[in-house]
Amino acid sequence: KLRIFGKIELENPQLQHEREDGDGASLADDRAPTPASESEFSELPGKMPRQFYNYLNQEACVVNEEDRLAIDEDVINTLADRLSVIVTSLILAVRAEAIPLILHTVHKHQDAKVRDSLLGVLFNLLKRPEPESRKKILSGLAWICTQQDWSVERTEEEILPHLWQQIENKHTERRQLVAEAVGVLSPYVSAEMRPSLLFSLLEQLVRDSEVEVAVSSIRSLAIVCSSIEISTKLSKTREMILGTLDKHGCSPSLLDALVKTLLPALFVGQTTDDQCKELFELLEEILNRLSSSDQLVQKVEFLKGTLPLVTYTLLPRSEIGSATELSSASSENPTFRDMFGVDLEQRRNLLPELWSKNRIDSTAVKRLQSFM
Repeated sequence: KLRIFGKIELENPQLQHEREDGDGASLADDRAPTPASESEFSELPGKMPRQFYNYLNQEACVVNEEDRLAIDEDVINTLADRLSVIVTSLILAVRAEAIPLILHTVHKHQDAKVRDSLLGVLFNLLKRPEPESRKKILSGLAWICTQQDWSVERTEEEILPHLWQQIENKHTERRQLVAEAVGVLSPYVSAEMRPSLLFSLLEQLVRDSEVEVAVSSIRSLAIVCSSIEISTKLSKTREMILGTLDKHGCSPSLLDALVKTLLPALFVGQTTDDQCKELFELLEEILNRLSSSDQLVQKVEFLKGTLPLVTYTLLPRSEIGSATELSSASSENPTFRDMFGVDLEQRRNLLPELWSKNRIDSTAVKRLQSFM
């Protein structure tokens, strides 16, 4: 046996290498032991009686047979049983790495109560989730919602309740997570849920005392408004916009979110002259809040940002000459073509027809000129 072992060592010199911990032990020592079979135990040394061996093993061995860990072959059940304990033991810096494990377990587990518990772990994973961690959580939720075996009903019944639970959390980042989640989940809920539950969530969040939460709410509100009949919520949305501007003093980040997301959704979604008029009144009210001399730059940027929206709205409603001037002016604004692309050319080509159908008085054009 010694000769054979020596031959093996010569043929496998890597076995002589020390382990990385540098304790001097050979890698050969790390080879997994071969489990003893029933036949090996049947031939005990000196024909030792089986009953006595079992007694001795129970008295002397630290781990008895009944104490041995039974490994569940179903990895999903194993994860569900242990993830909550494992996650709480992780330091904050690495907890986000557990997000995929939690989400896969939520997706695959058959017990609704277990899924609910794990979703609670997910939303409470970090006390103050930074943008990258929030993105990981929301990307995972979007992934679940796109799986074939995950339905719209499950999103509404299992995920949305956790948003309500977090809406009054004392940490700004957690409320911001809820605001962002509404926008992410909006495509994966029923059409009836968007103007009701989702809109109600954002109505509360947009009034938040922290401007970061209000900004995230404005962005998600744009997504929700783009997928509902805007006429039913236009007045309420207008009230929400003006309210949050008053609370946060026309914050630059808030105005930026309005110009880039919510106002475009409202202007493109409007379908009647009354809605058009209400939106122009909204613009005037926002401009009136930018009346001080130190807000001049903000006012110019706001006008520059809303020009494509005003042009898009007035183009089919203005006289041919005014429409041509508007479209020419807007063509110099790259934001306009980024927003509307070829749709601008289509609206230009349809001007004669649109003019005969949708003509409104010239006050809208004069109002635009007064803005400029």
